Amino acid sequence: MAEKKSQGVKWLPFILILVIAAGLWQLTPPSGLSAPAWHSAIIFVATIASIVAKVLPIGAVGIIGITVFALAYAAGDKTASGAITTALGELNSSLIWLIVVAFMIARGFIKNRAGSAYRPTNDPSVR
Repeated sequence: MAEKKSQGVKWLPFILILVIAAGLWQLTPPSGLSAPAWHSAIIFVATIASIVAKVLPIGAVGIIGITVFALAYAAGDKTASGAITTALGELNSSLIWLIVVAFMIARGFIKNRAGSAYRPTNDPSVR
């Protein structure tokens, strides 16, 4: 079986997302939105954009997103320990783990072509 080679960082989308996020960070938050909420939204959107653009593998993008959230004190915490606690606090949510496990199972079905066994017909030309 052939080994997959790591593609590394896709620099152009990464730099583009970083520049846009940095530009938005400098803007005044929209009315009705606090600065911590605005910064959290920017980090969230940049993380999702990085996942969609496949800048890095999804796990790496997630870890980077959580790290940036903690280092930037995006939730408005005053101490480093408070920022880390806030950033990692939602990882104990059962909903988050339900989503993660669903993605893992779906990925397994796709990689192993297990879903093809559940087609209503055995004719491979029918999709």
